[in-house]
Amino acid sequence: MTTQERADAQKQLDLCAQFQHTYWDSLSDLERLLGFDVDGNQDLEGMTVKDLLEQDGQNGEEDEPDDPDPLIEQDQEDDKPSQEPAPTPTA
Repeated sequence: MTTQERADAQKQLDLCAQFQHTYWDSLSDLERLLGFDVDGNQDLEGMTVKDLLEQDGQNGEEDEPDDPDPLIEQDQEDDKPSQEPAPTPTA
């Protein structure tokens, strides 16, 4: 390899490294927005967010939580009549 070819190859390598750094930073930002890890080795060209959500087992729509809110459950419990007998008045 000639000196010029080495210099050209080094410039190309530096450019690749720069784009690689940008890619991984962008992928991290995407994962943060999606809330799950994306396989960085897959070809993302032509992919949509819907495709990624489907790969992760999500449908991309806001769902009701699977587990009810414990505070709401507590409020509902407080509204129910007591199961304990009422105290009897004494005279």
